[in-house]
Amino acid sequence: MPEAPEGWYPNPANPTEELYWLGDRWSNARRPLAAPAAPPPPPAVLPVPAPTMRTSGGIAQPIVPNTPTVPGPAAVANATLPPAVPAKKPHDHGRSARIVGIVALTCAVIPGLSFIAFVPALGAITLGLISMIRTNNYAGKGLAGLIMGAVALLLSIIVSTAVIGSAATDDASSDEPIAAEEAIVAEPEPEPEATEEPKAEPTEEPDAEPAPQPAPLPEPVSGYGSYPDSQAQFVKIVEDSADAISAAETDLQRSQLLIARDQTLCTVPGVAGVVENWVGEVIDIGANGDGLAYITIEIAPTIVVQTWNNAFSDIGDNTLIGPDAPLFQTLVPMTEGTKVVFSGDFLSDDAVCVRGTNLTEVFYGSDPDFLVRFSNVAVQ
Repeated sequence: MPEAPEGWYPNPANPTEELYWLGDRWSNARRPLAAPAAPPPPPAVLPVPAPTMRTSGGIAQPIVPNTPTVPGPAAVANATLPPAVPAKKPHDHGRSARIVGIVALTCAVIPGLSFIAFVPALGAITLGLISMIRTNNYAGKGLAGLIMGAVALLLSIIVSTAVIGSAATDDASSDEPIAAEEAIVAEPEPEPEATEEPKAEPTEEPDAEPAPQPAPLPEPVSGYGSYPDSQAQFVKIVEDSADAISAAETDLQRSQLLIARDQTLCTVPGVAGVVENWVGEVIDIGANGDGLAYITIEIAPTIVVQTWNNAFSDIGDNTLIGPDAPLFQTLVPMTEGTKVVFSGDFLSDDAVCVRGTNLTEVFYGSDPDFLVRFSNVAVQ
């Protein structure tokens, strides 16, 4: 076969380079493989000029180009733009939850409204949960509304229960028969007809013996035992003022009569300090959920002295009796109807030395329940 002529040929071992062939063998000369030449560009196409003249009725006329009108800066500045549409602000459920929670708390602490306070309380809880879920924020206004709603719900239950319990106690006290002594009026006996007696001769009368001294008056006796003087005064003041307080036509009149009555009660010995050896009858006794004892003692048909019966109301007053107190074991064997003799101190109000637990001034005037911290209660 004839040999290939000398020249550059592709390297069989490396297609990216060329080797030089000497005619009978490869040399050591090599070079990169040259890139293929690019094809020539296509010929440029020149635009056809638009006609500048037109013939109309045998007369040549110039053609005016239809150039678009561009508004200048003054026209743009004075142009009236359509009003921008404001973005719709999302509803703030957290703020609504907090407002409804405040309303629920206000209703919960008012006795007359506590029965319906659960409605805004549940609303505050629901709005608070919606706010926390939508905003993914568990420590903001939504949480505050939820907490206020839960507290309002609890307070409404406590206050409503206390209202129902107080009303039941007042009804039971008013239904008890009041023992009263019936006066027996004896018919006057007919006087015997006067007869003339023979005149006795005057005799010397012996010296008259001294008249015996009257025995001391006993302490007032009631269905609860012998009243001490201070308790008798206390009961009389309350009973004498009850009719006037009940007959008051306005709340202002009733309030002034209650203040005057309580100020008079403070003048009774011991009421502003410590009363001792008063008597009464146990009408309620028990323990709350924490094991603290409470007691209610009736000292007259419409007058009661008592402790609180729940720890929430007793905050700061300390009338409930703990198991470690000596009085606690004394109360354990007692039941309703037990006649007792007791000592203790009345808890004072802002202006007077006594304080009631009644929810309304009407009941505090006619069937008062006075708050007492007992130091001793013993069976008669």
